[in-house]
Amino acid sequence: MMQTNIEWLDSLDPAVLDAIIRKLNADGRITDECGLGISSTVVEDWNDEDTDYLRTRGYTGGNLTRVTEDSLDGTVYILQSQP
Repeated sequence: MMQTNIEWLDSLDPAVLDAIIRKLNADGRITDECGLGISSTVVEDWNDEDTDYLRTRGYTGGNLTRVTEDSLDGTVYILQSQP
């Protein structure tokens, strides 16, 4: 059985989880290339329950939606806050 996003978030070092939340609160988005361990699989499987989990830990932005952008190195997977 695959690990859910919430199980993955729960397994993170608290400092890493805080860094993810700080980046989302400051920038409104986070990518699989930001160096905080968010993978394309995490982004692809993201749902509202995962966003709610982050809210209980300090995330203050809008709902997070999945977005992709093309780059020279391939596809970038993004979680982006909606107003």
